Amino acid sequence: MKQAPAGPSIDAIVRALVEVVPTPVVVADDAGHYVYVNPAARAFFGRPVEELVGTEVIDSIVPREREEVGSYLCSTATAEPGRRSITMLGRDGQEREVLLHHTPMELEGKLLLIGIVEDVTENRRVRREAVALAQSAASLAINRSLDATLDALAQSVVE
Repeated sequence: MKQAPAGPSIDAIVRALVEVVPTPVVVADDAGHYVYVNPAARAFFGRPVEELVGTEVIDSIVPREREEVGSYLCSTATAEPGRRSITMLGRDGQEREVLLHHTPMELEGKLLLIGIVEDVTENRRVRREAVALAQSAASLAINRSLDATLDALAQSVVE
């Protein structure tokens, strides 16, 4: 029987991977406090680990969404893996639209919620601009020739 070569433990490998992954990863305890934030999450929030670990997750959510998101995070919805759109406060308090992918995990008898923060702010901004541009083109095309519509659309894009 072949024996596996000695090497780092699975735990050490997972820890090392989470530390270098370019996606923000956070872990919260059942009281809703951050217990771990990887370097990408610290960059996303623009704060050092000392300022994040121990703080309440809800403080990272924009005030207008805190009640609703707080209810969601405390509900049975987080008992299973899932995702949720949330507006979080990123670096310098900037509002960032994110998809929070979450999954519960029990570790050493403690229930934890692991979150992967996918910043979709730029994608959504581009999509909104494309929709506005399409609506603008549609309204221009109603009473104009194709050439006039394309000229007006090109001017709109330039602006």
